[in-house]
Amino acid sequence: MMIKLLGNAISTFFSKNIFDNTVYLFKLGLGFWSAIYHANNRNGN
Repeated sequence: MMIKLLGNAISTFFSKNIFDNTVYLFKLGLGFWSAIYHANNRNGN
C-alpha cells in the first residue's frame, strides 16, 4: 500500500512538473543564448 502511494505521488509529481520544467529550461537557455549574443556584440563593436 505504501509503495503504491509513493509510486502514485512520484508519477503525479513528474506529470505535473514536466511542463513547468520544460518552460524553465527553455527560459534558462534563452537567457543564456541572449547573454552570449550581447557579449559577442559588445566585443565586436
